[in-house]
Amino acid sequence: PLDQIAGGGGAIQTAEALTLQDSVLVGNLANDGGAIYAPFTNPGTLIVRNTTVTNNVARFNGGGIDNNIGLLVLENSTVFGNAALNGDGGGIDAGFGNAQVTLINATISNNSATDDGGGVFIFGQLNVYNSTIAYNRAEADAAPDPFVGTFGRGGGVYVDPTDPG
Repeated sequence: PLDQIAGGGGAIQTAEALTLQDSVLVGNLANDGGAIYAPFTNPGTLIVRNTTVTNNVARFNGGGIDNNIGLLVLENSTVFGNAALNGDGGGIDAGFGNAQVTLINATISNNSATDDGGGVFIFGQLNVYNSTIAYNRAEADAAPDPFVGTFGRGGGVYVDPTDPG
């Protein structure tokens, strides 16, 4: 059950630089980073190449991938059908620190988050090259918050230049 989950990275948690290639991560469950979690202690580079990240669930942030600090490169890969049940970044969350996400020939689709960034949530810099971001949902788009206004911003992408986490 969801209330008994501990930690991050349903499939992979890395504290160092990592290259994941020619892989499928499907059906994983974690507090943060349903499939992959790179915590605050990892300032390195996470490269995901020729990989599918699908149908993973995070209790909080990063239904597919939660990369807190550092560089995430997603190349020739698909992030599809993931969910962040109580947080940001249904597909990808890079929501703490000065993160950088680069999408190259990537597809981010059919992901959902209850807060911001149904497809991608990032506090930092997002670079997109020849990629598709479609059919993602930031579902709670009418729930007021006294501090930031309305949740559910950025069904496809939400880039927050001011929020450190």
